[in-house]
Amino acid sequence: MRKYLFVVLLLSQLCLAERPWEKKPIAKWSAKEVNQLMNDSPWAKTVNLATTSMSLIGNGPGSPQGRGRSAAAPAEMYETLPQISYQVQLRSALPMRQAVARKSQLDANYDSMPPERRSALDGKINDYLSQRFDDVVVVQVAYTSNVPSYFSDVRRHWRAQTVETVKGSLFLNVAGKKYEAITFLSGEGIFQVTFERSKDLASNSNFSLEFQNPQTGVIAEQRVLVQFSPKEMAFDGAIAF
Repeated sequence: MRKYLFVVLLLSQLCLAERPWEKKPIAKWSAKEVNQLMNDSPWAKTVNLATTSMSLIGNGPGSPQGRGRSAAAPAEMYETLPQISYQVQLRSALPMRQAVARKSQLDANYDSMPPERRSALDGKINDYLSQRFDDVVVVQVAYTSNVPSYFSDVRRHWRAQTVETVKGSLFLNVAGKKYEAITFLSGEGIFQVTFERSKDLASNSNFSLEFQNPQTGVIAEQRVLVQFSPKEMAFDGAIAF
């Protein structure tokens, strides 16, 4: 067992050591490498909220307790571990925006596009990458759930929020200070928040996004804290966020 754990830890360390954004130009990033940067990198973190309910274990449709259950039974009855996931991305960071741009190329089969369409896409990408975020930090949060009704409830919550209603519950924590959102926009399964780019961020001290997850089924209302470390965000010789 110890040997197995050692191998897992070693593989994890090797994965972390492989930072394609440091070794390859954006045009060479593969779909797998783009996915890594957008989901598990210094600029992207995922938080899973879950509560194991003993009354739900063994209630799946194939279990003795679950056989013969009505198809209209709540979806959470068939989940041993109902879960809500939040994926947080620093969208003001250049490497994250480059990953978004590269994904758009890959999704559009860029290499096989006719020249005029490729040129049009290049123009949009260049405009997107040329944006500057000298005064603000932009954070995008996507959410999902393995229980459809939970996702609907969480979506209803976030779609109802505004920059005024999230005051006091959504912050960027920097050097012991809480920065309120300047803007808040909500879409389908996603919301985007803008914060003042504090001078304290230049100190390389860790910072975090803090927000409140609503009560959803068996998952309690709770504070979500997502930590970032600028020391890990070196990109093209500078700290990018």
